[in-house]
Amino acid sequence: MMTLTGRAAPRTRSGKSLSVQKTIDEKKRWLIRQCLPTIAGVIIADGGSFDIITRHFDDAVVRMNTSMQHLVSEKNPGWMTDYDAAYAF
Repeated sequence: MMTLTGRAAPRTRSGKSLSVQKTIDEKKRWLIRQCLPTIAGVIIADGGSFDIITRHFDDAVVRMNTSMQHLVSEKNPGWMTDYDAAYAF
């Protein structure tokens, strides 16, 4: 992939372009493959409680970077209204 200046876009060690924006579906596949086994283990160890998720969800929303906010907005345009009162984006 070329940048606007005509140069090749920076790449990761695996050769992937750093300028390629991921889709929500790609994010889901990564989450399922990389994170879900650990999340499942923690939930099972806690007797099936999802408290770890619910307790930290709002903090995770605040920590979302701009590109993730845009991806979320493409799928759910009104999502920020739920958080506007509590958080300033």
